[in-house]
Amino acid sequence: MEAARLDLVWRHPPGAARSRLVAADTGRTVQEVVVEIRPALEAANVVVTVRDEAADREEITVNGAPLEEILIRVKEGHDYCHARSRREEMEARRHPLDEDERIAAGYTEFMLRKALLLAVEGED
Repeated sequence: MEAARLDLVWRHPPGAARSRLVAADTGRTVQEVVVEIRPALEAANVVVTVRDEAADREEITVNGAPLEEILIRVKEGHDYCHARSRREEMEARRHPLDEDERIAAGYTEFMLRKALLLAVEGED
């Protein structure tokens, strides 16, 4: 059986100091999130590799898959689970998917962590 792994590759234009993909709630980059969860992953025998490479445009892949695609699925699940019921919508007079603007505009750190774990588990 192949060992579990987290292989994060940040491709970016030369001179980019920080990824543009940051958690909407904490401001942490994906790389900073990996630093936070790395000890727990390694304790669970997950091999963690983080690399950056020069490229024409920014792209982050995890185990070969584009992180953005995994995050879109995580966000869809989040929106579904946090949607207001029709009754709540009528009481609040808000759209059922309205939520915190920071979260609606991006991904929370929880979503970043969940996407990374899904990639490790191979459920991409």
